[in-house]
Amino acid sequence: MALNKEVLKQGIIGLSYLMLAQEDQDHAIQLFAEEMSTLLDNYVRGGQVVGATSDGAAIVNGQIV
Repeated sequence: MALNKEVLKQGIIGLSYLMLAQEDQDHAIQLFAEEMSTLLDNYVRGGQVVGATSDGAAIVNGQIV
């Protein structure tokens, strides 16, 4: 399934929860930015979603994003 807006939205929600779970907020913001960059890169390039982790992150082209 190609990445679409709904998958992108779910990825953003998952990353938001991941960020909130971090105790160090500076690290959380950095982590969120890095993961969001990866998610958006895959969205723009039409990556394929092949699964999801238990915390809601998508697995795209073999990488957790």
